[in-house]
Amino acid sequence: MSSREIRLFCLIHILLVALFPQILGFLRGVPLSHDFFFLYNPGNSWFTEMLLKGQMPLWNPYLNCGVPGIANLREGLFYPATLIFRFFETSFAYQIILVLHYFLAGLCGYLLARSVGLGRTGGLLFSTVWSFNGFLFLHSAYYTNFI
Repeated sequence: MSSREIRLFCLIHILLVALFPQILGFLRGVPLSHDFFFLYNPGNSWFTEMLLKGQMPLWNPYLNCGVPGIANLREGLFYPATLIFRFFETSFAYQIILVLHYFLAGLCGYLLARSVGLGRTGGLLFSTVWSFNGFLFLHSAYYTNFI
């Protein structure tokens, strides 16, 4: 794959990912925010607070009657993309993670399509369909478990 081809793919896909919220009408806020803010946000806030204090978040006493901290997959302490939550405000970090996931899905889809013999146009079409399919969209609120 040539560098020109990679640049063209990146340009087209970055434009699609950047325009995705506007295409769907999410001009304000975070898409699929209900589950995210009621399930993920309290745990992410607590994780960030504990890590900033220099403590390992082993047990969260504030959710239900207490839940495991590190073993809780919902907050995804060991998932690399969740590091973004430690540096940015929650809704902005979530939007960065969404863009990152859609872009990576498209890039990997393009590389897969090209490796099985599809041409540039076929690879671009496949990567676009793959990265914006219903499964990824509907499960985008559950970024640590399904994407």
